[in-house]
Order: sequence, then structure tokens, then C-alpha cells
Amino acid sequence: MTQIILEGLDPLIIEYLQSRAQKYGRSLQAEVKAILKQVAELEINSHLCPEEIIERKSFLMLQQMERHAQKTGKSIQTQINISEEQKQELLQNRDKLNQIKQRISLDGLSIREAREEGRRY
Repeated sequence: MTQIILEGLDPLIIEYLQSRAQKYGRSLQAEVKAILKQVAELEINSHLCPEEIIERKSFLMLQQMERHAQKTGKSIQTQINISEEQKQELLQNRDKLNQIKQRISLDGLSIREAREEGRRY
């Protein structure tokens, strides 16, 4: 596995990362990995079409549900069968949400950009 060494980081950044790691019950290394993974996924997802994003998010949600089911000793149905009519309805709803999302902005920022801007403070 590739190693990355970060030198000369501002002590405030280190303190923030340690605080965040403690908050989520992770080591400093695990926290930095999680942050890098999140940023990389956002970058990758920004180049995907909506269908690909939905597919990836659905897969991740299913994984999370399966892990939770294992922890609690329950089982889940891993395949959800929907009719073609239901699928079309879902696609129409997705398109409507995308139209609404395009109309919502804060000084020209998208919802995602506004959320990221808020995280900086």
C-alpha cells in the first residue's frame, strides 16, 4: 500500500483532525483516510451522470444496511423487485427533484456548494 507523509502541517489543522477523529471514534490516520476518501468520492461523483450517482449511492446504502443487519442479527432482502411502472415513477420523481434543485441557489451556489461552504465555518 502506498504511504503518504505530511510534513509542516499547521498545528491547528492537526488539532482539528485529532478532535474530529476522537469525535468519530477513529485514529488520526483513519480520520485522514476517511476525509481523503470523501473528497475523492465527491470529485469522482461530480463527473458521473445522475444514474451512475444513484447506482453508487444505492450500493453504498445497501452495504450499510447489510452491516447493520449483521450487527443486530437480522436479515434483509438484498433484492427489491419493482415493476416497470414503479421504476418510471421513480425516474419522473428524480427528474422533478433535479428541476427543483436547479432553481434553488444561494447567491449562485448550488445546494452542494452551499453545504461545503457552510462546513468551512
